[in-house]
Amino acid sequence: MTYNRIWIAEWMKLRWSIILSLIWIGPLLGAINSIASRSLALNLGNEWLVLWMAGSFQYAYLSIPIMTGVFVALICRSEHLNGGWKQLLSYPVYRYQVYLVKYFIAVSLVCMMQILFFIMIILMGLYVGISDPIPWTQFLKKVGLACLATLPLAALQMWVSYQWKNFAAPLALNIVFTIPVVLVSSSEKIGAWYPWSQPYLSMVLYDMHKNQVPYSFYTIIGCGFVLLLMIGMVHFQRRDWV
Repeated sequence: MTYNRIWIAEWMKLRWSIILSLIWIGPLLGAINSIASRSLALNLGNEWLVLWMAGSFQYAYLSIPIMTGVFVALICRSEHLNGGWKQLLSYPVYRYQVYLVKYFIAVSLVCMMQILFFIMIILMGLYVGISDPIPWTQFLKKVGLACLATLPLAALQMWVSYQWKNFAAPLALNIVFTIPVVLVSSSEKIGAWYPWSQPYLSMVLYDMHKNQVPYSFYTIIGCGFVLLLMIGMVHFQRRDWV
């Protein structure tokens, strides 16, 4: 079976009613928070950047990590019911194909959420009448970097979610590790290495340093993504499904 067929089949299995009811909540709350707290944000010279950072704070440290876990858990849930994994893997497919397709569907949903946040920030800025020019290039870079920063976390969540049949267990674990994000992110030694803090660092903290993202951050993201994805995929291929 080709990747295209697996991809189409997996998209059709998604519970879109649930996903569509959840995917906009984080971006909307972030956009509302951007209006409520923008007066407390640093003066970045452009009102659009102030609005972005004010909205990103709650969105980046809570919504992105939690919703990443929710999307992955929903994607794995259908297979946990009634021996779905065993049935799925009985078809003429490679296990790594199934794993990669499910992983990148989860990443795609996170990217869709990022785009919604971007759109809502623009709409909020127009609503309050910001007269400064919209920094399209900077905004698009921030959206792209935030998507990249979720890759290691999504890989870790995928590894955890396919092992636990209980839908609530990986979500509870995800929330526990999300709570200390702000505290951990302030540490220069471990902040960039903590998967739950990486979206927050990419969208908020590095704004305070004139949008300069250290090259080491990209290296950590890339290495973490490859390592966690490979570990999860190798374990998935070797596991006996019953």
